[in-house]
Amino acid sequence: IASPSGINTFSWSNGKTTDTTSVTTSGTYTVTVTNNISCSSVTSVNVIVGLLLTSASSTNNQNVCLGDTLKRITYSTAGNITGITVNGLPSGVSYTYTSNTITISGTPTLAGTYNYTITPSVSCGSALTATGTIRVYAKPTVSIKSNYCSIAGRIKLKAYPLPTGTYSYLWSNGAS
Repeated sequence: IASPSGINTFSWSNGKTTDTTSVTTSGTYTVTVTNNISCSSVTSVNVIVGLLLTSASSTNNQNVCLGDTLKRITYSTAGNITGITVNGLPSGVSYTYTSNTITISGTPTLAGTYNYTITPSVSCGSALTATGTIRVYAKPTVSIKSNYCSIAGRIKLKAYPLPTGTYSYLWSNGAS
């Protein structure tokens, strides 16, 4: 917004009262410009500073079972970002970067804790990195042993999961 000195007043949604303002967080910013006879005009702009998580808030730090599909992780980027590097994703998980959107998705193939980092390349200024953690847990294996001696018309079945731990059980007949 350009104007002759002293003719307009400025009121930004972040509290600033000059013709320019600097912001450090993503969001929508509004400016009201009023001239010396109290006529005013309002305009807004949506600003992304660095990388902004646009998928559900907990998707950047999630737990997933080995072989299950990861909940999609999505970030939006600022206009000055010209490319990105992503490090630390689990095997079977990859990313795409198109139209200022980073999408991380896939099916992990190795158990473990993976701390990933997204580092942007910028055309001007600097941009913050984004980080997250994907924890991939092995599914338990289970074997069933039975007591083939029928007691009152019933055969007792017992599940033995590995690794040992605390589990909940749900049998195909609805018993738990």
